[in-house]
Amino acid sequence: MHILINELSAVQQAANLAAADTIMFRLGESLRALEPMRCDGERYIHSTFATRLLGEKLTVYEWLYGPYQSDLRDIRLLIIVLFRKGPYIDELLAARVHTCDRTWNNQVVSLANTSVAGAAYCSGCLVSLYGCVDFPTGPVEVLYSEGNAPGRVISIRHIVDSADAQAISRRYEPNPKHDDFPNQGVRGTRMDLRPEEAQQVLHCGLQFEDDKRVFAQHNKRIYVFNPHRQEANLFHGYPVDSRELRRRQVDIYNRLRNLGWVD
Repeated sequence: MHILINELSAVQQAANLAAADTIMFRLGESLRALEPMRCDGERYIHSTFATRLLGEKLTVYEWLYGPYQSDLRDIRLLIIVLFRKGPYIDELLAARVHTCDRTWNNQVVSLANTSVAGAAYCSGCLVSLYGCVDFPTGPVEVLYSEGNAPGRVISIRHIVDSADAQAISRRYEPNPKHDDFPNQGVRGTRMDLRPEEAQQVLHCGLQFEDDKRVFAQHNKRIYVFNPHRQEANLFHGYPVDSRELRRRQVDIYNRLRNLGWVD
């Protein structure tokens, strides 16, 4: 999963430096909570994020480099590395012909070449500063299109607090019927991963828009995870033989073949 830090998330000005610390602390906690779900994804930042105001005269850049030195050293170092090395989402989007519009306060606003557009393009997760005015809690919906293609509504996962990250985190819970059954059918197939391994594989899996299951590839094997308590994001899983998948669910097999997961 790609993670994009929202440079448009202007906050109500912090009353003091301690309040600015709290805003940046919450940003760091959100990034930490999302890290297990990032897998091979990038953490994108916008080149203008440093200009965001945390207080009346305090920008993110000044919080990082100014005479005031926060005790949040690990968070400062994380953001500094992103500033210096990127990758920068505006550079990626500059090479693409696209539109990204959002309706907010009864007005249509163009967000092309922003982190919001980047989140729509990358199917990524948008992380805003806690207390942001224009991006409060909840998903961010945009109308996104590329080239001459018609626009499509995309609901972007949106994080402003570590609790939001925990809410979208998939959780693995073993199911006894997949413990020691030797049969090779889809139901009852023995799960060959330890719970901690299965948890990470589940984090890195993908869901198709019309399917509640999660599919993942690990050590050249395909795994499927079924939700058994959706309200708690709980899944159980097992390996699937690609030949069995092709015989029983050719549509899923073809999608995974397009990803290069199966022959």
